[in-house]
Amino acid sequence: MDNKCDMTIDKTETLLANIRNTIIEYYRRSGLMQKAISARTGIKPSQLCLLLKGKRAIFADELVLLIAVLEIPLQEIFGADLWREYHLRMQAQRARTL
Repeated sequence: MDNKCDMTIDKTETLLANIRNTIIEYYRRSGLMQKAISARTGIKPSQLCLLLKGKRAIFADELVLLIAVLEIPLQEIFGADLWREYHLRMQAQRARTL
């Protein structure tokens, strides 16, 4: 595996860890019970429990629901570095289309 692939894997693992940690942090801050989050998101309580314990993957649709229910700013979900990189890429893309 070359260095570019290694960097991509590292970024992915870092992003996934940041997403999970941020969701857990906002869940704890929210004061909501898992049952309430389950009712608001439609994620089954058993699945939500596993997700919050880090024993189950978070699917994209669930991530969107959790972000909305827990009122998590996107820049916190993706981390400052990745968020900054995203904005730089979007600016470069817009500049190319002008």
